[in-house]
Amino acid sequence: DGPDLTNIPFDLDNMIHDVYAYERQRFMDHTEALRERLEAEHRVQTDTQALRILPGRLAGIWRQTTRSAAARRRRIFELWDEIADDETGRRARAVVTRWVLENLPPGSEDAYSEAELARLNATRESPAPFSPY
Repeated sequence: DGPDLTNIPFDLDNMIHDVYAYERQRFMDHTEALRERLEAEHRVQTDTQALRILPGRLAGIWRQTTRSAAARRRRIFELWDEIADDETGRRARAVVTRWVLENLPPGSEDAYSEAELARLNATRESPAPFSPY
């Protein structure tokens, strides 16, 4: 009689996984630079698209006339405050600031007041203050 093999765990999935692990790792190592380049290119395209549509998004917020002007200004501030604090984020914040200057200029009926800016900035998460004027 030979050894009893009935109690030995046998997992075919693990065996197959182990057989291909070396090849999989070799492929990942070999394509790392390509994958990083493709990811960076995708990020640039995504960021460019987001910056391009941002003025339209701001205009859409402002067109929601069922909300008060103060509520719409607060939403624009919230959008500004949600933007990441990186290079793309700084460019996006500049787009928001430019949009506010062009569409809610200082001294206009729809402009942010100094008191409103102070209240909004007191709630911000961004390290930089919201100061469009």
